[in-house]
Amino acid sequence: MKSIYENFIGLESKNLTLRFALNPEAKTQENLKLYWDKLRDEERDRAYPIVKKILDKEYQQLISEGLKLLENQNVLDWTELAEYIRTSDLSKKKKEDKRLRKLIAQNLKAHPLVDKLKVKNAFGKNGYLETLPLGKEEKEAVKVFAGFGGFFNNYNKNRENYFSTEEKSTAIANRIVNENFSKHFSNVEIVTKIQKEVPELIQIVEAQFKGYDAIFTVNGYNMALSQAGIDTYNEMVAIWNKEANLYAQKAGKLPDGHPLKKKRNYLLSALFKQIGSEKEHLIQIDRFDGDEEVIEALTGVKKMLQEADVFEKLNMLVEDMENWDYSKIYLSAQSLSNVSVFLNNLYEDERENSWNYLDNVLREKWQIELQGKKKGTDLEEAIRKKKQSFYSIEELQEAVNAIEETDKCYNVSKWLLGAMKSERVIEEKKKDVEDFCTQWKNERNSLKETDITALKEYLEQWIFLARYCKSFYANGIEKKEKDEAFYHILEDVLYVLDEVIYFYNKVRNYVTKKPYSLEKMHLKFGHNELANGWSVNKEGNYGTAILRRNGKYYLAITNSLNKKMSIPTQLESTGNNYEKMVLNVFPNVFRMIPKCTTGRNDVKSCFERKEPNEYFFIDTPEFVNPFKVTREEYELNKITYDGVKKWQSDYSKNTQDEKGYKEAVTKWIQFCMRFLQSYKSTAIYDYSTLQQPEKYETVDSFYHDVEKILYECHFEYVPANKIEQLEEEGRIFLFQIYNKDFSENRRPDSKKNLHTLYWEALFSEENRKAKVIQLNGKAEIFRREKSIEHPIVHKAGEVLVNKRTKDGEPIPDDIYKDLSNYFNGRNVTSEKEEYKECLDKVYTSTKKYDITKDKRFTETKYEFHVPITLNYQADGVKYLNQKILHVLRDNPDVNIIGLDRGERNLISYVVLNREGKIVNNQQGSFNIVGKMDYQKKLYQKEKNRDKERKTWKNIETIKDLKEGYISQVVHELTDMAIRNNAIIVMEDLNFGFKRGRTKVERQVYQKFELALLKKLHYLVTDKTEGEAMLKPGGVLQGYQLAREVKTLKEIGKQCGCVFYVPPGYTSKIDPTTGFVDVFNMSGVTNREKKKAFFEKFDNMFYDEKRDMFGFSFNYEKFTTYQSSYRNDWTVYSNGSKYVWNSLKRTDELIDVTKELKLLFEKYAIDYRNEALFEQIMSQDTDKNNADFWNKLFWYFRVLLRLRNSSDELDQIVSPVLNQNGEFFETPKKITEKSYLSDYPMDADTNGAYHIALKGVYLIQEKIADESVDLDNKLPKDFYKISNAEWFMFRQKEK
Repeated sequence: MKSIYENFIGLESKNLTLRFALNPEAKTQENLKLYWDKLRDEERDRAYPIVKKILDKEYQQLISEGLKLLENQNVLDWTELAEYIRTSDLSKKKKEDKRLRKLIAQNLKAHPLVDKLKVKNAFGKNGYLETLPLGKEEKEAVKVFAGFGGFFNNYNKNRENYFSTEEKSTAIANRIVNENFSKHFSNVEIVTKIQKEVPELIQIVEAQFKGYDAIFTVNGYNMALSQAGIDTYNEMVAIWNKEANLYAQKAGKLPDGHPLKKKRNYLLSALFKQIGSEKEHLIQIDRFDGDEEVIEALTGVKKMLQEADVFEKLNMLVEDMENWDYSKIYLSAQSLSNVSVFLNNLYEDERENSWNYLDNVLREKWQIELQGKKKGTDLEEAIRKKKQSFYSIEELQEAVNAIEETDKCYNVSKWLLGAMKSERVIEEKKKDVEDFCTQWKNERNSLKETDITALKEYLEQWIFLARYCKSFYANGIEKKEKDEAFYHILEDVLYVLDEVIYFYNKVRNYVTKKPYSLEKMHLKFGHNELANGWSVNKEGNYGTAILRRNGKYYLAITNSLNKKMSIPTQLESTGNNYEKMVLNVFPNVFRMIPKCTTGRNDVKSCFERKEPNEYFFIDTPEFVNPFKVTREEYELNKITYDGVKKWQSDYSKNTQDEKGYKEAVTKWIQFCMRFLQSYKSTAIYDYSTLQQPEKYETVDSFYHDVEKILYECHFEYVPANKIEQLEEEGRIFLFQIYNKDFSENRRPDSKKNLHTLYWEALFSEENRKAKVIQLNGKAEIFRREKSIEHPIVHKAGEVLVNKRTKDGEPIPDDIYKDLSNYFNGRNVTSEKEEYKECLDKVYTSTKKYDITKDKRFTETKYEFHVPITLNYQADGVKYLNQKILHVLRDNPDVNIIGLDRGERNLISYVVLNREGKIVNNQQGSFNIVGKMDYQKKLYQKEKNRDKERKTWKNIETIKDLKEGYISQVVHELTDMAIRNNAIIVMEDLNFGFKRGRTKVERQVYQKFELALLKKLHYLVTDKTEGEAMLKPGGVLQGYQLAREVKTLKEIGKQCGCVFYVPPGYTSKIDPTTGFVDVFNMSGVTNREKKKAFFEKFDNMFYDEKRDMFGFSFNYEKFTTYQSSYRNDWTVYSNGSKYVWNSLKRTDELIDVTKELKLLFEKYAIDYRNEALFEQIMSQDTDKNNADFWNKLFWYFRVLLRLRNSSDELDQIVSPVLNQNGEFFETPKKITEKSYLSDYPMDADTNGAYHIALKGVYLIQEKIADESVDLDNKLPKDFYKISNAEWFMFRQKEK
């Protein structure tokens, strides 16, 4: 089969960083010990945090002084902004916000420290930091970075955010204008009212804090811009709140309307800390170095919590429950399920879908509001638009009131009681943790080996409380008007609870810390520009060279303690040689050509004198011959028109002088060509592939073509004895560039790592011809110190047990330990003897040599990170998606792979052709990948969770396992796509559809998506070396089937050959009839409503031939979640269904037919009678019949279930007869062959099957539509698959 992807090669460049170890040669190892201290890399590594603190203080001073100046000068007038807030004029407020932010940012940028703290001015002799009054240690730290200020480039780039005029959380102006002023204005309103109505309180406050009246005016805000001003302001707020509370308590019962009656009427809000102010944790911890520090800090945490009176503050929320403004108190959409369950428990009222209760009432309220206005897809779209990231409690209460009967309404504000339930639990856990501390002090066992459940659970209860408090926050709330008094209490509490989270994380990091360290230092070997490039002309500056010998690669680093040098080469081989890479490159031609010509000082002085010459010859060694620059050429690059040069495209747009622009373009390109052919560094290249100058439309397109040419790499010889001499003399440090593929012990048949293949291909003859991979500068070298002093060593003769059985089954950790003890003659300590069942099932081996655990951490290691670019000559592709769409439209051989996160399996797949038929029975799951049963392995890890969670030990192991799984699945899947000429269709995780008990959680699946797209951006399917690298899918001809994306937000509905479809109604759907259960039964909550529900049915009957009950209905008569294309259905009580019994905590098998017979017999209903429906409806709804209606309703819901799952079973069982007069049913065991050739094999693959069918729908109904112009902007709803369209597609043909 011809590949549909053969034209998707060489489309776009891809940057990649290759990572290798650097193994020092023997003499280099010796020399490093000799020169290490003098090179000062370790000194710089230690000095970095010291200098960073100095810079932090300077920036704090800059901010403080800049804002203090604003405070003193009163240049900011807040009256207009206050008026816009008061009148809720949001558009004018937004403009005023922007004006004020700009004014503040400009004033801060004008501070002289801004320029002094730039890297070029801060470091080196006479640098700004050298002039500061520093301590001895600080001065030494600063000196170390003389000439190495580049270490702080990223630091300074981040600090630039401080001075942004944008509405960014890291900008000072945003903090002042958008965040703190609204708090201040609210405070001013409160104080103004109290001044009029309770002047006695004002006198009390004034006696303690003079000047309060000046600050609590609109423009008094200018006194609280800096952190010092904010501290004073917040101190005043604390005094006010304390005195106001005391005054209210002493006043006794106050009349309604009194300003002190409600806390929200008199409590003031503290301002947020200023950006850049040092974060002062209440608990001063950076990291723990011992158990004693943990226990000591824990004592401090408990004391902090006690002094903070967290529950006393939260109790204030409850005390004032009736007085809060619930239109200004919000709950995040993510918290609604927790709130629903809490209310359900509080009212002791078990309702249907209690966890989803508030979501359901909101939806039902919206449906009622939209009834008659919207239908089907339009209705769903309208409901989707109503969804928000948060809702006010008032809004939620209105939804409950609109749906429920008055006596059954939940009071949503009762959620405020949620915090109180934590108090009792925390007190119990506090006692447990005190017992734990006492035991630790007596026994002194290591916390890393001790059961620390008591400590962990105590802290987690506080974290649970923090999450409760955060349920009142969500993105966007900051732009809403809030009940400031309510949120003031919450913010006080969260300030303390955030410290508990901080402490919790530090404890977890300490307990889970590996016995080794991954920390590494960035090395420069004394070269400021170490490995910044590889050009042979700047080798002395870059201090590095790449060597090759006998298939091995080496990195030579010149010793900066000697003079700058380049390793000399020769063209002739002496027989015993190294080869040295010689790279000729001339980067950034757009900058370098002017710099080397019209930007030179001698050229400028020639043409800018009073009597300028008409031409000038540059006669320097850099040119082959003297280079002539004419006055006209000089002026082409010097004279600008409104800031634009004549040969720049904006000149043509601005002036409409198309002729003048075109002439300037041609003349400038002619000048550039003369330069390239005359300058020594560029004269060596072949420019025959370039167009004639007059053919170029723009100078930029010429530059682009030139830069493709200005890269040439080859090897020249260096006698081996010369390299040995340089190393011996300590003039170079020589490292082998290494990974396991360069090992002497590597098996010839083993596959090389892709990084190795790219590295070797980079220097291959094939790449010299094809020009695919380019070596880039900015390489980095790191050193990781030895961190394990006393390693675990498996001695020669010890028996090692494989962690998988002979059948590939993973062995549980506890059984593995027992097996290891058994085979090595040690005591098996486990009471269970499960290991005995595995004795004949495992592989063992006896090693002839010692094996050291984590050996790489027992010695100092060096790392080499080197960037490359794949397809460096590619022009880039703007329309990859359209290119894919054309292939799908024009090619009948396209197949579709559907993926779904399963409830039973990890990720399931199905391969369909474009007619919707399964291709060669390709369906199943990615549970077993590369002989590893990841499903079982993850199950075992999760099964051990309760035991391992006591020490957090499972956190990293499960994470690592899942990441390994992702990598393996991506490899399998991409191979499958190429093999089948297939696109990949996945669920759109941004669609807002809630999935059930999936084995692969959302976050892991998102990582899988990104890993897949990254792989598809340059996909190598054939790792054969030599000429095969130039075949489609080879190392130098990777398929490019997806755009480069860094975040999921960039993806959209299509990313190359990967499509995203809404997952709704793909899992629980009958593949033979398209039947889905769309009943919305959330409002059917009592027996009267249940009878009314069944009254709408067309018929209920008993089918004696099938021994089943049938229920006929028309969906149009009911409240449904969606509009079905086919509305008339008859569903049967087909088969027995498993239902979760929450009391017994197990799946229970229910034979619906049998249960209905018993129910009808109990209520004297003759179910064999043709008038069964009439008999049922004759039952009244009094209490005596409550059980009848509840059970009838329940059994009907059970028979509607398509998915039938238990521990041993996972089926789709349809209640609807298909065209063959059969009920679709997936086999109970996968070995059964029924339906396997045409339909999904189990419930999980049913989801993948229908996701793939949505891909089929896209091809058949959207992409194949010739009326759609794929090359222009696609219709807005091109990728949209509404539920109405989906139901029609699946039900019409059936």
